[in-house]
Amino acid sequence: MTYYFGILKSEDEEHHEYWVKSCEKFKMKYKVIEFTKNDWVEECLDPEIDCFLISGAYDSILFKKLYDERLYVLSQVHKAKIYPTYDEILLHENKKFLSYWLRMNKVPHPKTDVFYYEKEALEFLKNSKLPVVGKTCIGDSGKGIAILKTYSQAEKYVKKAFSSGIRKQFGPNMNQGDLAGRFKKNIVSYDKFKKKLRKYIQRFKDSQYGYVIFQEYIPHDYEWRMVKVGDSFFGHKKMRDGEMASGTKLKGFGAPPDDILDFVKEICEKYGFLSQAVDIFENPKGGYFVNELQTFFGQVYPYQMLVDDKMGRMRKVDSKWVFEEGDFNTNLTFDLRMEEVIRLLNEGKL
Repeated sequence: MTYYFGILKSEDEEHHEYWVKSCEKFKMKYKVIEFTKNDWVEECLDPEIDCFLISGAYDSILFKKLYDERLYVLSQVHKAKIYPTYDEILLHENKKFLSYWLRMNKVPHPKTDVFYYEKEALEFLKNSKLPVVGKTCIGDSGKGIAILKTYSQAEKYVKKAFSSGIRKQFGPNMNQGDLAGRFKKNIVSYDKFKKKLRKYIQRFKDSQYGYVIFQEYIPHDYEWRMVKVGDSFFGHKKMRDGEMASGTKLKGFGAPPDDILDFVKEICEKYGFLSQAVDIFENPKGGYFVNELQTFFGQVYPYQMLVDDKMGRMRKVDSKWVFEEGDFNTNLTFDLRMEEVIRLLNEGKL
């Protein structure tokens, strides 16, 4: 069956193109809607649209707020079908909101505190074990993370947050290595270079003012990146480079343990997540901590998992986790998402 999709373009110039490629691959009708423009309501009221496909890649609190508000009206008020779910979008790229959600739902996670008063934040630091991790509300791939080892560093961080504001680094992520290669890749095209520069400027201008987010520091050599799309599960280790694993391109491949697959499956099923990356620390006392939840996620390689040097996925069959060899992460895993959207529409589950 052929469906007609409305692809919601964010402020990012490219992210929606993955949906476009998947629609064309699966021979689906679509139209791209400039969701950040003023005429978004009229564009979304097209009666022929069967489902709206959401794009990610928000680089500022301003556009994240815009996207959340408009999606609320579209999906919760207008009752339009969307993919992924509205809850997944709310949690995506909002570490403040995520911390509240994890805490309220008693999902194991590193203790996280959010302070809107400078005095309260400083009092907290005086009675805290250091280091602590300072985070910005928006920032993927390790951007916006500061490991504060001394009270002096932490105090300076707080005072900056309540005066000029906390800014993310300008330019490329230094944790991802091969800066020369990445620079050459982007400089060959003037348009691509301009887009990258625009993103760096926007990200740098997005100052976080008036509150701080502190997370408990969990010593780790790696962080698990677990991915769930439909009944497909993937996993690999993001290896630490320097002081953290987030944002590095160093990966460790192999079959993830059954208990971490069960842990992720249980969370996603309980809360109705359709497309989710779950970043996980191993708890030194046993079990796992959820560090991040992201409905959209990057992909350094053409695959999310290798077992014995073979690409593939994990699926639970007859109560057992089974590895299935194959290429399931094409088009940054958007093709797999498209298969899932079509299945859900066919079964009347969206």
